[in-house]
Amino acid sequence: MEKEIGILICKSHLGRLSAGPPAHGDRDSVKVPVKCPAGTDPLALWHTHPSGSLRLSSTDVQTGKDHQIPYICVSNGKKGSTRCYKIKRD
Repeated sequence: MEKEIGILICKSHLGRLSAGPPAHGDRDSVKVPVKCPAGTDPLALWHTHPSGSLRLSSTDVQTGKDHQIPYICVSNGKKGSTRCYKIKRD
């Protein structure tokens, strides 16, 4: 059984990217640490959907809004495709 995995990508004011530690979840969810190192801000949260869906869940969207993450990306391991969504702030 495949499990969701995810990672937070952060960006410094100089444009340097860094990635947080990979998080491993269960078949339906993963809790990715959403805190960036000092001097960086969240840029994107990437995770897999073992179900094959490239659509964001309501939890995905809410996480992006709550933590001011501009993009949420999801990958489908079965087809090897990824889709990124810009998260609109309320």
